[in-house]
Amino acid sequence: MDNLDWLMQWFKSQCDGDWEHEYGITLGTLDNPGWRLSISLGQTPLDKQVFDDISIERYKR
Repeated sequence: MDNLDWLMQWFKSQCDGDWEHEYGITLGTLDNPGWRLSISLGQTPLDKQVFDDISIERYKR
């Protein structure tokens, strides 16, 4: 299972008819080019966990 499959399965496991209307996953593009991923953890087992922001910058030369 790759990371995208895992993320889709995790999202599906959170959906209960309510959660997905208030929380969710946002994946978008940046203009430099790049990607931004945001995952709402409210009302999940990870709700109260503290996480550091992760930023990975790669430059193609």
